[in-house]
Amino acid sequence: MHLAGWALTLTIVWLLLSGFFEPLLLILGSLSVLLVVLLVKKMDRIDGEVKSVPLSPKFLYFLLWLAGEVVKSSIDVARLVWKPALKLSPVVFRIQTNRQSKLGKVTYVNSITLTPGTVAVDIEDQTITVHALRQQTADDLQTGNMEKRIPETGD
Repeated sequence: MHLAGWALTLTIVWLLLSGFFEPLLLILGSLSVLLVVLLVKKMDRIDGEVKSVPLSPKFLYFLLWLAGEVVKSSIDVARLVWKPALKLSPVVFRIQTNRQSKLGKVTYVNSITLTPGTVAVDIEDQTITVHALRQQTADDLQTGNMEKRIPETGD
């Protein structure tokens, strides 16, 4: 049943992101979804960890919030590139996470990396090392707002 959830989710994401409804592209999109579902099935068999798609309302709300943050950060990084008067203040810093589950940590670390201007460089136990282009971005991450918005997930 969880493979059907993955297939449905991937199909919806592919359709939303591509916006193409021509027969050839629909066939290629279907083949790519099928390939990913087969890979998920094989990974389930190999590692014995069956992960379902976390489609709770809280997770969907988090994804919408994260998309907004990605857009805002993209605009900020573009401003830094186009206006040399704005000074970069690159910084490497560490933040603590309260996430206990592997999935929760991975979601947090990937959310940091998906946001333009920040890259999660390392994670060790409960400490994440992050590189940011600006000190203000580092300060925003250190408030813990992003981590608080990620819904709890179990392993």
